[in-house]
Amino acid sequence: MDQKPNYPKIAAARHPTTGEPILLKPYTRGYAPAPPGFDPEAFNKTYGISPAMVEAMLCGSLMNAWDYPCADPKNYNSEGKSVFATLPR
Repeated sequence: MDQKPNYPKIAAARHPTTGEPILLKPYTRGYAPAPPGFDPEAFNKTYGISPAMVEAMLCGSLMNAWDYPCADPKNYNSEGKSVFATLPR
């Protein structure tokens, strides 16, 4: 990454395996479980956190890979899908 992304102080997501709501903090390995009844999509919408930012923070948090391209939101489209997966072959 040329310049570090401006991550929010906290973002919400669904765990990729279990689907449980989780909370993510920048440059922190792992995640915190969200409180019961928590809606990560509503939280992110309220605070203007894009799907691309959520996917980037998931990569950084779950893989402890904050310096990898997958932790940079510019590598995702507006729906949070990796731009690398959509490159023509």
